[in-house]
Amino acid sequence: MKITYNMIHILPDGKENTIREDSYPSLDRYQKLVGGYIERVVCKYKGKRCEMLINEEGKLNKLPFNAKASEYASPHDIVGDAVVLWNFNLQ
Repeated sequence: MKITYNMIHILPDGKENTIREDSYPSLDRYQKLVGGYIERVVCKYKGKRCEMLINEEGKLNKLPFNAKASEYASPHDIVGDAVVLWNFNLQ
């Protein structure tokens, strides 16, 4: 049985990119996607409660506002890149 890990990478300009990994993503991989130390935030994506990873120091570093990620993570204001851990499936 193959395991696929799906993530949604949300950029500040509103673009969403699906990322599929065949192995569990490492902390280093997550940090590269958000551009720094990670912080976990609860969000709702496609009606499902999920975790979103954001840059822990994003506001301190004045990263650009991410309206789409903020909508999913309401009432949190998200800045910079965000990653939704979505649909980690057994296939």
